[in-house]
Amino acid sequence: VDYKTAVPDFDSPWKYARATMPYVVVNEGVEANWNFRKFLQRRAGKLRPFWIPTFENDFEMLTTQTGLVTTSISVKESEYRQFTAHRNNIAIELDTGVWIAREVTGTSDNAPGSFNLALDNTINVQAGQIKRISFLDLVRLDSDTVNIQWQGNGVSTCEINIKQIEA
Repeated sequence: VDYKTAVPDFDSPWKYARATMPYVVVNEGVEANWNFRKFLQRRAGKLRPFWIPTFENDFEMLTTQTGLVTTSISVKESEYRQFTAHRNNIAIELDTGVWIAREVTGTSDNAPGSFNLALDNTINVQAGQIKRISFLDLVRLDSDTVNIQWQGNGVSTCEINIKQIEA
Protein backbone atom coordinates (compact mmCIF):
# COMPACT_ATOMS: atom_id res chain seq x y z
CA VAL A 1 0.00 0.00 0.00
CA ASP A 2 1.57 3.31 -1.00
CA TYR A 3 -1.35 5.70 -0.23
CA LYS A 4 -0.56 7.42 -3.54
CA THR A 5 2.48 9.14 -2.06
CA ALA A 6 4.87 8.08 -4.80
CA VAL A 7 5.02 6.49 -8.22
CA PRO A 8 5.15 2.71 -7.65
CA ASP A 9 8.11 0.87 -9.14
CA PHE A 10 8.28 -2.87 -9.73
CA ASP A 11 11.36 -4.87 -10.52
CA SER A 12 11.28 -8.53 -11.46
CA PRO A 13 13.88 -10.68 -13.21
CA TRP A 14 11.05 -12.77 -14.73
CA LYS A 15 9.33 -11.94 -17.97
CA TYR A 16 6.30 -14.04 -16.93
CA ALA A 17 4.85 -14.99 -13.54
CA ARG A 18 6.45 -18.03 -11.90
CA ALA A 19 4.48 -20.30 -9.65
CA THR A 20 5.50 -22.40 -6.67
CA MET A 21 3.21 -25.34 -6.07
CA PRO A 22 3.06 -28.39 -3.83
CA TYR A 23 3.60 -31.73 -5.51
CA VAL A 24 2.40 -34.81 -3.62
CA VAL A 25 3.81 -38.24 -4.46
CA VAL A 26 2.40 -41.52 -3.13
CA ASN A 27 4.55 -44.61 -3.71
CA GLU A 28 3.49 -48.19 -3.14
CA GLY A 29 6.05 -50.97 -3.03
CA VAL A 30 9.80 -51.26 -2.71
CA GLU A 31 10.55 -50.62 -6.39
CA ALA A 32 8.41 -47.47 -6.62
CA ASN A 33 10.00 -46.07 -3.43
CA TRP A 34 13.50 -46.84 -4.69
CA ASN A 35 12.84 -45.24 -8.10
CA PHE A 36 11.48 -42.10 -6.40
CA ARG A 37 14.57 -41.84 -4.20
CA LYS A 38 16.79 -42.17 -7.30
CA PHE A 39 14.72 -39.44 -8.98
CA LEU A 40 15.31 -37.14 -5.99
CA GLN A 41 19.03 -37.94 -6.04
CA ARG A 42 19.28 -37.01 -9.74
CA ARG A 43 17.65 -33.64 -8.97
CA ALA A 44 20.48 -32.84 -6.49
CA GLY A 45 18.16 -30.62 -4.47
CA LYS A 46 17.46 -27.35 -6.29
CA LEU A 47 20.27 -27.88 -8.79
CA ARG A 48 18.76 -29.80 -11.73
CA PRO A 49 15.47 -28.77 -13.36
CA PHE A 50 13.00 -31.21 -14.88
CA TRP A 51 9.88 -31.09 -17.04
CA ILE A 52 6.44 -31.80 -15.59
CA PRO A 53 3.02 -31.66 -17.27
CA THR A 54 0.38 -29.28 -15.97
CA PHE A 55 -2.08 -32.23 -15.86
CA GLU A 56 -4.74 -29.91 -17.34
CA ASN A 57 -6.56 -30.08 -20.69
CA ASP A 58 -4.67 -27.10 -22.08
CA PHE A 59 -5.67 -28.04 -25.64
CA GLU A 60 -8.89 -29.73 -26.70
CA MET A 61 -8.44 -31.95 -29.72
CA LEU A 62 -11.11 -31.74 -32.42
CA THR A 63 -13.49 -34.67 -32.45
CA THR A 64 -13.40 -34.57 -36.25
CA GLN A 65 -9.74 -35.60 -36.26
CA THR A 66 -9.54 -39.35 -36.77
CA GLY A 67 -6.96 -41.85 -37.91
CA LEU A 68 -3.22 -41.72 -37.35
CA VAL A 69 -1.82 -38.52 -35.83
CA THR A 70 1.73 -37.85 -36.99
CA THR A 71 3.26 -34.35 -36.91
CA SER A 72 0.17 -32.17 -36.58
CA ILE A 73 -2.75 -32.06 -34.14
CA SER A 74 -6.00 -30.19 -34.82
CA VAL A 75 -7.23 -28.43 -31.69
CA LYS A 76 -10.06 -26.06 -30.80
CA GLU A 77 -9.34 -22.34 -30.81
CA SER A 78 -7.95 -21.07 -27.52
CA GLU A 79 -5.95 -18.08 -26.41
CA TYR A 80 -2.72 -19.98 -27.12
CA ARG A 81 -1.55 -17.80 -30.01
CA GLN A 82 -2.49 -14.61 -28.20
CA PHE A 83 -1.30 -15.22 -24.64
CA THR A 84 0.88 -18.32 -24.36
CA ALA A 85 2.67 -18.73 -27.68
CA HIS A 86 6.01 -18.68 -25.79
CA ARG A 87 5.07 -22.07 -24.26
CA ASN A 88 6.27 -24.51 -26.90
CA ASN A 89 6.57 -27.74 -24.92
CA ILE A 90 3.56 -30.03 -24.59
CA ALA A 91 2.84 -33.47 -23.16
CA ILE A 92 0.33 -35.79 -24.79
CA GLU A 93 -1.26 -38.36 -22.49
CA LEU A 94 -2.52 -41.54 -24.11
CA ASP A 95 -5.38 -43.65 -22.78
CA THR A 96 -2.78 -46.20 -21.61
CA GLY A 97 -1.29 -43.63 -19.19
CA VAL A 98 1.85 -43.09 -21.29
CA TRP A 99 3.02 -39.48 -21.77
CA ILE A 100 4.69 -38.27 -24.99
CA ALA A 101 6.65 -35.01 -24.86
CA ARG A 102 6.86 -32.87 -27.98
CA GLU A 103 7.75 -29.32 -28.98
CA VAL A 104 5.31 -27.13 -30.90
CA THR A 105 7.19 -25.72 -33.89
CA GLY A 106 4.34 -23.61 -35.23
CA THR A 107 0.63 -23.13 -35.71
CA SER A 108 -1.54 -22.87 -38.79
CA ASP A 109 -5.17 -21.95 -39.32
CA ASN A 110 -7.69 -24.70 -39.79
CA ALA A 111 -11.47 -24.48 -40.03
CA PRO A 112 -13.09 -21.57 -38.15
CA GLY A 113 -12.72 -22.08 -34.42
CA SER A 114 -9.71 -24.37 -34.69
CA PHE A 115 -6.05 -24.46 -35.61
CA ASN A 116 -3.24 -26.97 -36.10
CA LEU A 117 -0.24 -27.50 -33.82
CA ALA A 118 2.85 -28.53 -35.79
CA LEU A 119 5.08 -30.90 -33.78
CA ASP A 120 8.83 -31.40 -33.96
CA ASN A 121 8.63 -35.23 -34.22
CA THR A 122 5.97 -37.70 -35.20
CA ILE A 123 3.88 -39.32 -32.50
CA ASN A 124 2.24 -42.06 -34.65
CA VAL A 125 -0.80 -42.77 -32.48
CA GLN A 126 -4.47 -43.06 -33.32
CA ALA A 127 -6.49 -39.91 -32.58
CA GLY A 128 -8.82 -41.88 -30.32
CA GLN A 129 -5.90 -42.86 -28.07
CA ILE A 130 -5.14 -39.25 -27.07
CA LYS A 131 -6.66 -38.55 -23.65
CA ARG A 132 -5.22 -35.13 -22.80
CA ILE A 133 -2.82 -32.50 -24.16
CA SER A 134 -1.05 -30.45 -21.47
CA PHE A 135 1.69 -27.88 -21.37
CA LEU A 136 5.04 -28.94 -19.97
CA ASP A 137 6.57 -26.69 -17.31
CA LEU A 138 10.28 -26.56 -16.57
CA VAL A 139 10.51 -26.75 -12.78
CA ARG A 140 13.00 -27.42 -10.02
CA LEU A 141 12.66 -28.45 -6.40
CA ASP A 142 12.16 -25.47 -4.12
CA SER A 143 14.23 -26.95 -1.28
CA ASP A 144 17.33 -29.04 -0.81
CA THR A 145 15.55 -31.00 1.92
CA VAL A 146 12.84 -33.58 1.24
CA ASN A 147 10.87 -35.49 3.89
CA ILE A 148 9.39 -38.87 3.06
CA GLN A 149 6.66 -40.13 5.40
CA TRP A 150 6.48 -43.90 5.69
CA GLN A 151 2.86 -44.99 6.15
CA GLY A 152 3.76 -48.64 6.61
CA ASN A 153 3.19 -51.70 4.47
CA GLY A 154 5.57 -50.36 1.77
CA VAL A 155 3.61 -47.13 1.24
CA SER A 156 5.25 -43.71 1.44
CA THR A 157 4.05 -40.16 0.82
CA CYS A 158 6.11 -37.10 0.05
CA GLU A 159 5.03 -33.49 -0.40
CA ILE A 160 7.62 -31.32 -2.09
CA ASN A 161 7.37 -27.79 -3.38
CA ILE A 162 8.37 -27.25 -6.98
CA LYS A 163 9.10 -23.88 -8.55
CA GLN A 164 8.53 -23.00 -12.19
CA ILE A 165 11.62 -21.58 -13.87
CA GLU A 166 12.40 -19.91 -17.18
CA ALA A 167 12.27 -22.42 -20.05
